[in-house]
Amino acid sequence: MLNCNHIVKKYITTTAVNDLTLTLEPGRIYALLGPNGSGKTTFMKMVAGLVKPTSGELTWRGNPIGVNSKAQIAYMPTEPYFYSYMTGRDAGNYY
Repeated sequence: MLNCNHIVKKYITTTAVNDLTLTLEPGRIYALLGPNGSGKTTFMKMVAGLVKPTSGELTWRGNPIGVNSKAQIAYMPTEPYFYSYMTGRDAGNYY
């Protein structure tokens, strides 16, 4: 269902994901384990189509990650994107 072939993601001088190759099959539950900074969130953002890999191939059901896959894949961040002082209007203006 999800195929990753030699995925690399670099940010200027930092390599967040380095040569990841894996296949996730339907009907199974997977867990990403690793210390902070090991690339788990970056990988999930690439799967959701929010971040593009620097190199490698990432496909969902045989097609590249894109408009069609975004309709079927959700990403729920763990980081707060709103500040406590913001009103709903402030947050809307911010985005």
